[in-house]
Amino acid sequence: MIIEKNRYLIRTKILIGNFLGGSPEDCFVELREPSTTELYDLKEKWRVTRGSASQSMYALVDLLPNLIVEHNGYKSENEKYSSQEMVETILSKIEMFEHVVMQYYEKVLFIIMPEMKEEESSDRGKKTD
Repeated sequence: MIIEKNRYLIRTKILIGNFLGGSPEDCFVELREPSTTELYDLKEKWRVTRGSASQSMYALVDLLPNLIVEHNGYKSENEKYSSQEMVETILSKIEMFEHVVMQYYEKVLFIIMPEMKEEESSDRGKKTD
């Protein structure tokens, strides 16, 4: 049996061109689902932060370069950004970073970690003084 190593069950394309001065479709980043070890690491960070949205958002920062399977960000006409450089670009604008993380959580992580969505929903219903 031939096993394709880069075949993923869940991939999501996130449009980010509007954060870079163009239309949303001008630039994208496509992210895959986390591997088993990456998922367990995310689950542990989620548990430790007790579902804190701001803390759990940053749990993805270290993983992002590995999660990128495709993007169309270029330095020049012929030179494409590396995955790490795309992450640095995403991190350069908080709104873009939040957009990417929230889209990833909604389209990927909430599917494989439904407890995250349930906890987020219950937190929204709580009143704070």
